[in-house]
Amino acid sequence: MSLLATIKRGLNRTKTIAVFLFIFFISIFAFYTEASFDFGHPVASLRSAYDNTIFTALDIRFIVLIIAIVGPLIISFAFGDIYIDDLESNCVSLILTRENKKKYHRNNLLAVFILSFFIMLIPLLINLALCLITY
Repeated sequence: MSLLATIKRGLNRTKTIAVFLFIFFISIFAFYTEASFDFGHPVASLRSAYDNTIFTALDIRFIVLIIAIVGPLIISFAFGDIYIDDLESNCVSLILTRENKKKYHRNNLLAVFILSFFIMLIPLLINLALCLITY
């Protein structure tokens, strides 16, 4: 399978979507919590947008710890059984007749790396954009 087909197969997994939504809701919760702390204060006492993002805000420091410690475990939950699913469906032998075993594993590794990167990047960029718009 090509790299794009492997990425597409990874995107269509329900575990991938669930992990993305979980991290997305953590990001939105962090923004909501930080904005609720600042609600009602005068504008002169507010910090800048870069001080209120998910990684630099002091009031929501516990969320950074959740993402730093539990984030890699959650992402490994989404992609940890791709090879086992291929073995159970008996499609590994069919795939390996068409392409090299090294290429198959390389494509799976790159797809997991790319998808994991974007699963973490997109919610963090949304949090940054919300902070830039609000503050």
